[in-house]
Amino acid sequence: MKTIVSCYPKPLEVVRPYAPERGPRLHEYKIEAAPPDGYKTLDVGDAWELVYRQERGWVWELIPEDEVASDLVGHWNSGRVGQVSGFGPGIFVKDPDRFDEQLEAARQSQEDWFNFLYEQGEDADKLGQRSNITDEMREAARWLGKKPKWLEPARQELTKECPFCGSEIPRRATVCKVCLRDIDTGATPKKAK
Repeated sequence: MKTIVSCYPKPLEVVRPYAPERGPRLHEYKIEAAPPDGYKTLDVGDAWELVYRQERGWVWELIPEDEVASDLVGHWNSGRVGQVSGFGPGIFVKDPDRFDEQLEAARQSQEDWFNFLYEQGEDADKLGQRSNITDEMREAARWLGKKPKWLEPARQELTKECPFCGSEIPRRATVCKVCLRDIDTGATPKKAK
């Protein structure tokens, strides 16, 4: 059995084309969100994958636990900015002889990654490009304990609440599309005769 460790503050999920038992062709692997200064684990063992072999047709093949664990960690780390920069989310396969060292390195890597994302958010804000600020950048700011003015999603900057009916309307609207009142005066349109 191999243990995957996550310091990441959000749950991680992935469906893979192999399963711990023969039968199901897909299996969902999950790790819960890690608490601040903590971690969560997922134990994985060997898995079975149904593959087509020219000479034998469809057969079940065993995937060793090392490959399963590496595949899952690789998936959760793939497509991250950190791969290029040398840092990323704190996810790794546990080596019992080096666990404390691995955990410290994962936390540092994650902190570096979140600082990178936070700086990206700051740069986008300074350039007036709040629509380029991602939820991941906001999560990084929260994890780092920072409260920038861009912490709330850009959607709130594009809309406002009608003062009369409470509906969400475009920020530039002068008339509510729901209650049809003029936002400034509260007047309603006159009925046509």
